[in-house]
Amino acid sequence: MDVLFFYFIRSPVIQLEILHHYLKHFNYYTARISVEPGNVASNIMMKKCIEMHQKVIKFVDIFNENFSNIMVLDFVQSSLRLASICVVITMTESVTVSSFGFTLIYLWISIIREYYIYHSGNEIIFLSSELVHSVYETDWHEENRQFKYMVAMFMVRAGKPLNIKIGPFGSLGLPAFLSVTVRTRRFNHFLTTFLQILRASFSYFSLVTGTQQL
Repeated sequence: MDVLFFYFIRSPVIQLEILHHYLKHFNYYTARISVEPGNVASNIMMKKCIEMHQKVIKFVDIFNENFSNIMVLDFVQSSLRLASICVVITMTESVTVSSFGFTLIYLWISIIREYYIYHSGNEIIFLSSELVHSVYETDWHEENRQFKYMVAMFMVRAGKPLNIKIGPFGSLGLPAFLSVTVRTRRFNHFLTTFLQILRASFSYFSLVTGTQQL
């Protein structure tokens, strides 16, 4: 089940990376298009980029429509799982070396799983928002009026970043507004939401340990 879930999360990331590649090497791919008389290669290439972007938008919308509530359940169960593992490590009186090692490995695998999911969610936000800059780097000012119109429409759509929603509670990789560089902003997008899982796990852990001490 997780494999299919990872595919759904990662698929728009891959498509957005390909779209960025096309835009950054726009002239190269335009030159490879065989054009019939009366057509302009740059216009055809831009139409393909727009269609690809629309497909990614549709995919994310369909995913949010069908899996938004499931993302809430995944957030809750992930927090509970990490908290439960911590409880087992700290509150079990007689622990063998093998069982302790197995528990640590399971904890590490669980953290890696959450990292992969929330990092992918962050990449969707970041890559979709950076499309504006990628399309602007094309030689749009040297192209015809139709091309400039398509670029303008593309930038309007790309002005609204895509995101995977966690029900009504937010998105998978919330934007961080305090950032200095692009690299820092990209990391903060991921870190903000990923830390929410760790914070929730610590809350559950504190609740369980506090109850045991009563």
